[in-house]
Amino acid sequence: MIKRIITALVLIPLVLLAIFFLPRAWFGLASAAVILLAAWEWGNLIGIKSNKANALHLFVLAILMVIIYQLPLVWVLIAGCIWWIVASLWLLIYPRGNEMWQKTWVKYLIGGLVLIPTWVALFSLQAEFGHMGPWYILFMLLVIWAMDTGAYFVGKKWGRTPCAPNISPKKTVQGLYGGFAIVAVVDIFIIFGFQLSWRRIGLVLLISLITAIVAVIGDLVESMFKRYQGVKDSGNILPGHGGILDRIDSLTAAAPIFALIITIIELKGMPY
Repeated sequence: MIKRIITALVLIPLVLLAIFFLPRAWFGLASAAVILLAAWEWGNLIGIKSNKANALHLFVLAILMVIIYQLPLVWVLIAGCIWWIVASLWLLIYPRGNEMWQKTWVKYLIGGLVLIPTWVALFSLQAEFGHMGPWYILFMLLVIWAMDTGAYFVGKKWGRTPCAPNISPKKTVQGLYGGFAIVAVVDIFIIFGFQLSWRRIGLVLLISLITAIVAVIGDLVESMFKRYQGVKDSGNILPGHGGILDRIDSLTAAAPIFALIITIIELKGMPY
């Protein structure tokens, strides 16, 4: 627990500095570096044995990131959202579907579908929406962190009923309630801190709810893949937290959907 807290206290200021103070290009590179570190762990997770083979995997992914970023943003985000709908259905039929996970090309495809839209979403949120971009990212991260923290501590203290016993027995229904409660507290601070109108209050609550639910799905989907592979963590680079992929699993699901919602709101001329 001490390691977990110390790591969080180090990482959170670095994340905030990157979001608010890095120029667009540098933020794109920094966020890409995080995604590629997660991709390295994904390579290990799916059974890539050679460092050279994993380096080639990262090189191909990096090229795809650059190419895909040139496509219309909405298309990329919609593709990411479609993947997470498919992944949610996969969760529902687990442990069926194991035969698909055994196919090597499926493992590579899933890695791209999980990681590339995440990077595109983060980069576009920071770069495409002017001074509001960093605040959008912060809002999303606060919801994810609140959901994760509330679910962890409430589940650890009062958790009794597993919400997905075949996938992650330690995740409980009581923990989910705790996560949603902390998200509600975050929403209250945002609503009163920014003195939002009723229309904007409704948007904040709706976006928070969707983001929190999808964040849980992202966490469970990575847990499902780790269970298929028979490993506990994706890596050990972060003391007390496991790997990079373990820390951004909720973000990989939430970012494309959150960014798509914000993009639609902005296009309709209803910014916060």
